[in-house]
Amino acid sequence: MIFEIRGVGFHNKGAELMLRAVLEQGRRFAQAVDFAVEPGCGTYAARARYGLLQIMEARRHGRLGWALDLLFHAGYRSHYGMVKRHELDGVLDASGYAYGDPWGRREIERALQAVRSVVRNGGRIVMLPQSFGPFENRGIRESFRRLAQDCALIYARDETSRGYLETVVPPGCEVARAPDITHLVKGRLPDGYALERPAACLIPNQRVVSGRSSNVLRRYTALMASVSMRFKRAGLNPVFLLHETEQDRDLVKEIMAASIQATVIDERDPVVLKGIIGACEVVVGSRYHALVNALSQGVISLGIGWSHKYAELFRDYGCPEMCVGRDFDDTTVERLLGRLVDERFRAEMRQRLLEKAAANGEMVRRMWKRVEEVLFTHG
Repeated sequence: MIFEIRGVGFHNKGAELMLRAVLEQGRRFAQAVDFAVEPGCGTYAARARYGLLQIMEARRHGRLGWALDLLFHAGYRSHYGMVKRHELDGVLDASGYAYGDPWGRREIERALQAVRSVVRNGGRIVMLPQSFGPFENRGIRESFRRLAQDCALIYARDETSRGYLETVVPPGCEVARAPDITHLVKGRLPDGYALERPAACLIPNQRVVSGRSSNVLRRYTALMASVSMRFKRAGLNPVFLLHETEQDRDLVKEIMAASIQATVIDERDPVVLKGIIGACEVVVGSRYHALVNALSQGVISLGIGWSHKYAELFRDYGCPEMCVGRDFDDTTVERLLGRLVDERFRAEMRQRLLEKAAANGEMVRRMWKRVEEVLFTHG
């Protein structure tokens, strides 16, 4: 059987970590499965590292595409690792956060077009745990309702997203909730990896300031700069970590220009990134999956978010007060930083976070069992 994985990628390490999560669990299915992605998902070399097939979409390219489509018969496709959409047995959508008013209709319409032939040929569509909504725009709401009609199962990864879903999905569509799938991916450190400890990891996100006023950029940059210096004074070693390899690099440079020079970790392997985060004492960050990595390994964190998914993540770990929005209050942040540099508080929180992580991991395992039932049991 062949399943498409949608919504994953390589330059964003959270998206690549979701890909790893799907492959790890999907290859444990009772039935043998191959996985395919669209050709726009990374380079050939990146896809090949994971043994991914490529979906052939030649007919998008006019008459030449039609000719290629006819020439590339099943034998050629098998030889070159390609598959046509009508040969797919299902789709696993791991988009993270792509459906709702902030993103417009484009991604919804692309998904509709992609899954149409799969559903027509009896395949099952499952949306893995992700964030959704809101759906206040009528056009976006109607488009997503059509997409939901094609889905056998939709998982929200937080209660706010589930609430948004319940206002739009049609009757008969199974909606459930489970934490982010990357909870089950184990981080690792390469042999001999040197990280000056105790390390305090700062993980900025350009999206926090993108499209906002210059005042938001100034305040965010100043905050991250002051955090790095605060950690240094407290005897912690501040390091910056890139969880998105392109967009965040310039932001890190701006922050360091306003504070201190520090090590910048630019690691390609998202599993190693998770291992590095797990080896840190504290994390202050704005990349969602970096914060999942931290909390799921018992690392106390301060989240600075730009959407509801951040607050919901910290609520899942029993510490909603440790997350603020991009319009944060300076006094509140200063108080929370005081907690981060308190060794006794860190030790107490670590145990609480690990207990929550175990419970969240078990929920993800149950989710995968249900997904396997839906994919392989028709009727």
